[in-house]
Amino acid sequence: MKKIKISISVISPFSETNSCVIGVFNDKTNTISYTEDDMLVNIKMGKSIIIQRSCADYTLELVFEEGKTIESLYRIKKPKMDIKVNVDTKVLRRNKMSFYIEYKLKLNEEDMGLTCIDFEAEE
Repeated sequence: MKKIKISISVISPFSETNSCVIGVFNDKTNTISYTEDDMLVNIKMGKSIIIQRSCADYTLELVFEEGKTIESLYRIKKPKMDIKVNVDTKVLRRNKMSFYIEYKLKLNEEDMGLTCIDFEAEE
């Protein structure tokens, strides 16, 4: 496993955030892991890009494949509740340790708008 520097920019209808963190890249599993504001984030980069975010309150898994809508899960821990989340990936560009995604999120059939993630990692 290698330590990496990560730059993340997220633009959604509700906010815009930019952050830089130190993470770990596992070359064998093609997985990136880091912690951001008490949130553990794991990113698996295979045929699809899978982002798993977990903290004390909830777990969220988002699956991205360009041109596809994929059902994912938002699991709230207290009160225990599972909410289906549909991820409609409009644009997906990637390299070994970076990606750019534009997607629409539907939470309980409510359109949450277009979100863009620009993610770059370097050793």
